[in-house]
Amino acid sequence: MKMNQTTDSPDAPACECPEADVKPESGVHGGIVWEYTGDTPYSGTLTISPAGERTEEGYTSGYMMEDKEYEFCPIGPLFRKLLPFLDSNSVYENEKQVKLVIKDGVKQIGTEAFRGCGNLTGPLTIPDSVEEIGLYAFMFCIGLTGPLTIPDGVKWIGTGAFLSCLGLTGTLTIPKSVKKIGDRAFYHCRGLTGTLTITDGVEVIDAYAFSGCSGLSGPLVIPKNVRRIGHGAFEGCSGFTGSLTIQNGVE
Repeated sequence: MKMNQTTDSPDAPACECPEADVKPESGVHGGIVWEYTGDTPYSGTLTISPAGERTEEGYTSGYMMEDKEYEFCPIGPLFRKLLPFLDSNSVYENEKQVKLVIKDGVKQIGTEAFRGCGNLTGPLTIPDSVEEIGLYAFMFCIGLTGPLTIPDGVKWIGTGAFLSCLGLTGTLTIPKSVKKIGDRAFYHCRGLTGTLTITDGVEVIDAYAFSGCSGLSGPLVIPKNVRRIGHGAFEGCSGFTGSLTIQNGVE
């Protein structure tokens, strides 16, 4: 298959993408296998699975961006080139019915993994195997709906990971395994309602992490292990009630 050299950054090493006129149904990128099944290009299922164990030429199982060759080649731009109907600006915008399935065994949801894939719809289930949710991983995935559960095992939620995921609903719990909530991680997720629980494992809540989450309500408790709260972390969160206690030593 003839390959093109493409990149999203002028300083980044090039990554290889198939020609645009090739109709893809599956592929491998980093440590994951992706497969699209469906009767039409806008009604189907995108399934993400771990690729297998490391070999001399391969990748660690389940890591979307594990190898240096792909360090600056996010899977999101690759998806939007191969499967352009996932993009919220595509001609299929009013007929979006693409479901996302992430299989157990996937360990990292990489940088920009599904950024701008606004035509992904339905509930988002993150498997228990996931350890990292990368920068802008689900940014602008406005079609994803239902409650969001962060598995107990996720250590890091990157910058803008769920930015403007307007369809996500319900309460939100940040498990004790998470050390850092990146800036704008849940920015403008106004569909989230009910309580926000931040457990004792969290040490850093970066700038604007929950800004604009106006649907969150009830008491806000900052756990004792938090050492830094960024500017505007809870800006516009008008639904919180009760007293707020911040421990000594928080920056």
